[in-house]
Amino acid sequence: MKLIVLLIFIGCLQVSATGFSQSITLSERNTTLNNVFESIKEQSGYTFFYNNKLIKQEGRISIELKNVSVEAALDQIFKNRPFSYKIINKTIVIKRNSISTAPVIVTAEAQINIKGKISDTDGNPLSGATVMIKGTSKGTSANISGEFSIDAKDGDVLVVKYLGYQPKEVVVKAGVTSINIVLEAELQGLSEVIVTALGVKRQEKALGYAVQRVAGKDLQTVKGVDLGTSLTGRVSGLVIKNSTEFNGKPTIELRGEDALLVIDGVPYENMTLRDVPTDDIESMDLLKGSTASSLYGSRAKGGVLMITTKKGAAGKGFSIDVNSNTMFQLGYLAIPEVQSSYGRGQNGQIDNDYVWGPKLDVGNTARDWNPETKQFEDGRPLVSIGKDNLKNFMNTGIIASNNISLAQSNENGSFRIGVNHIFQKGQFPNQKLNLLNLTSGGEIIVNDHFKVEGRFGLSRGSTPQMWGSGYGNQGYLYQLIMWTGTEIRYP
Repeated sequence: MKLIVLLIFIGCLQVSATGFSQSITLSERNTTLNNVFESIKEQSGYTFFYNNKLIKQEGRISIELKNVSVEAALDQIFKNRPFSYKIINKTIVIKRNSISTAPVIVTAEAQINIKGKISDTDGNPLSGATVMIKGTSKGTSANISGEFSIDAKDGDVLVVKYLGYQPKEVVVKAGVTSINIVLEAELQGLSEVIVTALGVKRQEKALGYAVQRVAGKDLQTVKGVDLGTSLTGRVSGLVIKNSTEFNGKPTIELRGEDALLVIDGVPYENMTLRDVPTDDIESMDLLKGSTASSLYGSRAKGGVLMITTKKGAAGKGFSIDVNSNTMFQLGYLAIPEVQSSYGRGQNGQIDNDYVWGPKLDVGNTARDWNPETKQFEDGRPLVSIGKDNLKNFMNTGIIASNNISLAQSNENGSFRIGVNHIFQKGQFPNQKLNLLNLTSGGEIIVNDHFKVEGRFGLSRGSTPQMWGSGYGNQGYLYQLIMWTGTEIRYP
């Protein structure tokens, strides 16, 4: 009997021991810590005590363990995690590790007061030169003596700038409190070449007179009938008096005098800018002043308009260029207002002069012109039916410019041939103008010191009639306003 009781007691101890000392096997993929704890609880009988909110913040876990103790399983679960555990009897208590915050000591880097002087290579002080700390907005400027003072840290880079001089960078070093900075002048290349009299090429800076250049591409954007119109407002001292009349040529004055036209080194007194196609121009140089006129004599007392034409392709090889431009021209800013209460004539009587004849729109009749039958007829009613005669008579003008050119360039020379056609339709009926220009030019390079150039140009213009375009006693505008009353409506 005693033996049976002893065996039962030993069995209970084994059950109790195995109940809290079972080995743990886990195979979890992307699960929560709560599920892992439940699995350990089912296998070991231990209960867990923890803050559920903190455990959820740790996200998910994947773990593979086989036949390990509870302690080993927990060590693996909390590896690289801010948690620790403690087993008290049958309970596993989980707590978050406390974060120790060591005091952070911020020490400001020592500021170095840098003083110095900024000068050029000749020792002259550069007043107003700026000194900036690179990467910051902190800076200062030099006084009238070129001296400056600025606070910076060891390793900072000072950027020194002055207009017309090359910028310079200086590194601040500990122990150095005085810096003398020398800036070098910024050299600008003045390699513009100007073609003067007889085709002689000289650098612009070597000339003793004022020169201003206009590139050909700047004149080819919007083209009118006359090249002079495209020069408006582009050159100082050059006055362009444009004409709004059909086929009217602008008046060109350089410093108040007429300018001489020179094309590829050859002066022309029998040509105007209208005879030079805009697309053929490579550049235009304007020589101003009496010194410039000494190159060409008294003919150029006001200055010289010197045109260099294109003689080949822009680069080596063959090229075809096509340029087309169309503009619409209204021709006026506003229609002049005229009185429409009286017909043509004077002193209340119908006549062929002025427009102070009989009163209109009061039932009067008179012998007057019939524009439909083109004859005078009796009993014509005097009614103001022609108030819009001028407006109806005028049209919208058109200027169409088309150019095609062929060019070839190589190491032995170049050539270019171009055809330019300009068509202008005026603001009055039957006003048409056709201009045709055929140009060709080229050069042959014999050697490095000798080359032959040539140019040929042919210009032809035609128009059905030129009468009636100006504001004179024979002009359409003058006739319709001053001599024609509103009692007649022209079809």
